Amino acid sequence: MVPLKQEVVSVLKLVAAYTCVKQNKVCSCLASLRILIGLLIFTALAAALGTFAPPIHVYDSVWFASLLGFLALNIIACSLKRFPASWKRFMAQASPDRSDIFKCVPPDHMLFSTGNIASQSAVIEDLLLKRYRQVRKKEMGGNTFVCAEKWAFCYLGVYVVHLGVLVIIAGIMLGSLFGFSASVDIVEGEIVDTIRLDGDRGMKSLDFAIRLDRFYLDFYDNGMPKTYRSDLTFQKNGRVIYQGPLLVNHPICIEDILFYQASYGMAGDREALISIRKRKQEIFRNIRVGDSFELPGGRESVEIIRIEEDFMRMGPAVKVHARSANEEAQFWVFQYRENIETDNPGLLQMAPQFNSSLFKPYVFELKGLVDRHYSGLQVTHDPGLPVVAGGAILMMVGFMITFCFSHRRIWIRIDKAEGETRMSFAGMSSRHPRGLEREIRSILDDYEKRDDIRI
Repeated sequence: MVPLKQEVVSVLKLVAAYTCVKQNKVCSCLASLRILIGLLIFTALAAALGTFAPPIHVYDSVWFASLLGFLALNIIACSLKRFPASWKRFMAQASPDRSDIFKCVPPDHMLFSTGNIASQSAVIEDLLLKRYRQVRKKEMGGNTFVCAEKWAFCYLGVYVVHLGVLVIIAGIMLGSLFGFSASVDIVEGEIVDTIRLDGDRGMKSLDFAIRLDRFYLDFYDNGMPKTYRSDLTFQKNGRVIYQGPLLVNHPICIEDILFYQASYGMAGDREALISIRKRKQEIFRNIRVGDSFELPGGRESVEIIRIEEDFMRMGPAVKVHARSANEEAQFWVFQYRENIETDNPGLLQMAPQFNSSLFKPYVFELKGLVDRHYSGLQVTHDPGLPVVAGGAILMMVGFMITFCFSHRRIWIRIDKAEGETRMSFAGMSSRHPRGLEREIRSILDDYEKRDDIRI
């Protein structure tokens, strides 16, 4: 039965032969590192442009998608060209009887023992197995050679980075194709179920409705906004699926759609609060221009015609049109009626339209104007975001494998010299030679603790 590693090597060779990376000029061009670096630079510049100049809509453009596509092809071509050689180094096993490595062994890398070669080779094997996964031994010409190695997977770290970049590109494309960015303005008390897509791409209906229950605004002493929040209710099929505050930098996620607090402002249609008394009965209503409602009993009705913040310098006022089966009247309802009567004696008799008791037996009173705000929400949906996060994790793992690990190999030759058993230590590392030297020194220190060892 063919070993699994040999099957993998055979498959890789077939892939390399099929793609003809080395022979085909197009593939060789795609596998160019210069082109890869150029594409990375252009991609970074385009990403910066899309971040700092959102109106340009870089991420949604065809040319940016094409740039990412070429970058992906270049990374795949580079990987196919260089992966077989890296895999060969990963699969290769160091030969224990490598004599040339011991030609320049310094004296402090040698130990001497009164024990025989067989016993010392067994001790060395046990010592190396605590540090290395692969330990091999070979006897030749009366000498014993022991070889150990680890972290050969560091040759594959760069391809984990490549895979992470490809996954990130796939996530960006997924978000570009199936995601969206939009905004919506909601006035207090109103419900919306459509949002406005960025870039003047029209409107989009949501599967749920959003109601702004109340908008809160707090200011610093200098008049600058301190905090503002929107109390929102999300409804679907008449059922509340979420209810809570939306704060700046604290988005709400509903069905994989993120809602951010982006802006606020004053709504154009101002509200007012009025009270209507009939003998001992009193009702309160929030009203807007154009509202009409029936009075208790259902035989009289009221329509709101105008709402003024300062009518004829007499303060806030509301113009009301009241009607019944027998009469109708239009009059103004002021907030500061007592002050007006004090400052203008006889005004209500001379101008009945300023008399809020004109429609008998009701007495109207304006309690105050209610400033209505709207809340501006930024809405985003990016199904590729988890894919991009996964690609970023792969890239970090790949960088750690590439730069934090090195392929280390240790050789020990055990022979006879001057009537004693001599152990010579040598090693090689793909990078970090100082780390290799410290590791050899640590092995020597552990070995020197034995009673039959001398330096």
